Amino acid sequence: MELFCRNTFGRGVEKQAELISVAEIIVHKCKGLPLAIKTMATLLCLKHPTQWFSVLDSDVWKDTTTRIAPVLQLSYDHLSSEEKICFSFCAIFPKNTELDKDMLIQLWMVNDLIPSETRGQQVFNMLVWRCFLQDVEIQKCVFSECPLDNHHFISIDTIIHRPTTCKMHDLMHDLADSVSGNDCFILQESSLSQEILQGSTYASSLHHEVRHLSVDYVGDYTIAAMEEILAPQPRTILGRTDTPLSMAKSKFLSLQASRTFPTETNMTYVKHLHYLDCSYSNISALLEATTMLYSLQTLNLTCCLYLEKLPEGMRYMSSLRHIILVACCSLDFMPQGIGQLNSLQTLTSYVVHPSAGRGIDQLKILNLGDCLSLTELRNVFSPEDAKQWNMSAKHNLK
Repeated sequence: MELFCRNTFGRGVEKQAELISVAEIIVHKCKGLPLAIKTMATLLCLKHPTQWFSVLDSDVWKDTTTRIAPVLQLSYDHLSSEEKICFSFCAIFPKNTELDKDMLIQLWMVNDLIPSETRGQQVFNMLVWRCFLQDVEIQKCVFSECPLDNHHFISIDTIIHRPTTCKMHDLMHDLADSVSGNDCFILQESSLSQEILQGSTYASSLHHEVRHLSVDYVGDYTIAAMEEILAPQPRTILGRTDTPLSMAKSKFLSLQASRTFPTETNMTYVKHLHYLDCSYSNISALLEATTMLYSLQTLNLTCCLYLEKLPEGMRYMSSLRHIILVACCSLDFMPQGIGQLNSLQTLTSYVVHPSAGRGIDQLKILNLGDCLSLTELRNVFSPEDAKQWNMSAKHNLK
């Protein structure tokens, strides 16, 4: 009862004898489970006291099983339509996954679930407040091993970009999986791929239904299983760095987000891609053909330790808003003309180079709203250079 009161009363709800009585009944119906109690408390905190009785009289309480799901379903039913669809999308992530807040909001955006990042922040905060997401944490620092030469590595502290992460309770994940239907699916085991190809009853229900796919296992049957279950117009594929997209044909024209490195993918087949995550891969260069992704908004290259070169034509990717280069410690220089990316909001790292179009002058007109790390500052030859190129106005510079 104390947990319920702590999350309800004093937050715009006055303690009244009648409400205390309702609260005691609801806590009893939650069978002492903390997640259920807190979920109901945060729901009722947002309701007028007269609505508490409607919640108490809900048909969901008629479920006589000992499962927690009906209680969580009741809380889910009181989310807005936007919050519901954003929550259900989270079913694409395997249980116990640590979710990056920025990544989640960007994936919601590119799939047209929310209209803006501002709205995404609001939805995220509400899902956290209502316990659909939990364990929010700002990472203090990320340590990575960077190659110094062929035989030695140095440890670097990528404290410049501190991601906010969260998790989802297993029971909430079960709820997300239930309400998402066949929209979201996780391909996790070799046996599951074989089951899909053998046409089991469960697998048949997935036939060309999955729009958002997470590939957590890559084996002999992975490609065939993906082709079997993906909808005619899939939107999201999140996989390990070795997940193949070589089978990408016209079916993938609708793809909005990918977390794989498309080494064998014809970029014309994924030209509407808005989000590309190649983080933690061993690539030394990003394909020049990547510059054909004119709709791309987010490029995440976190911890690509061996990445030496970015595509020269990046200045033509006018939709780019976020370039994340955390711990890309082998990067020798930036592509020419980064300053032409007028929509750019996030650039976590910039390698200053003395050649034309790669110097500190490219930062002059960029209105960056996130932290920026500068390397190779020895190529800035005088304080006047920094002053001329408006460095004093870069308040997030670190």
